[in-house]
Amino acid sequence: SRYITEDVPVGCVTAINFAKLKGIETPTLHAMTNLSNVMMKTNYYDQGYTMDDMGLTGMTPEEMVRFLRG
Repeated sequence: SRYITEDVPVGCVTAINFAKLKGIETPTLHAMTNLSNVMMKTNYYDQGYTMDDMGLTGMTPEEMVRFLRG
């Protein structure tokens, strides 16, 4: 279960949030997250990393890349 409790909120949900910025659909990541929510009886969308959590709110994708490469 550690793979779910760590990888889904940090990996899948974060990737979903980045993809939203570019208008990229992520049906597989959503399916994995939804199944994990059911299996673990939680809501990883609420627990996952957001742009705000990472200090990236308001930045363009290009600005984010520069910031993260810092």
